[in-house]
Amino acid sequence: MSGRITQEFYCGECSGYFLVRLNMELNSVVMIRCPKCSHLHQRCINDGQIFEKGRHQTSVKENIRTTMATYSKEPHTVKMQEAQKKNKHSTYCADRRDGVPMSQDQMDRWLNVAARERGED
Repeated sequence: MSGRITQEFYCGECSGYFLVRLNMELNSVVMIRCPKCSHLHQRCINDGQIFEKGRHQTSVKENIRTTMATYSKEPHTVKMQEAQKKNKHSTYCADRRDGVPMSQDQMDRWLNVAARERGED
C-alpha cells in the first residue's frame, strides 16, 4: 500500500456515506468528521488497514474534515453496498464501521459522476 488512499465511511448518525483520503502508511489514530452532520468517527490505522478496534490506544491523533462533495446517501463501493444489504436491519455493521478502501477505477467513476452532476462533462 502506498501513501494516501480514498476510504469510504458510513455515518450512522445521518445514515449517509462519505469519502476521505487517509495516509495508510502511518500507524495512527484518525478523527474524521462527517461532512453532513459533523459526527466524529475515530479510527485506528494499523499496518495499512483501518479499524474501529484500537481507536483509543494513543493520544496522538490526526483531525480530518472532508467536504460535502464527498457525501452521498448511497454507498460508492461494492463492499459497502454488500454490507448494507447484509445488515439492512442491524444498527451495527463491522464492514461499514471499519472503512472501505476505494479502487482507482471506483474513484475515477465517482469523479466522472460528480463532474456530470455539476455540468462539467
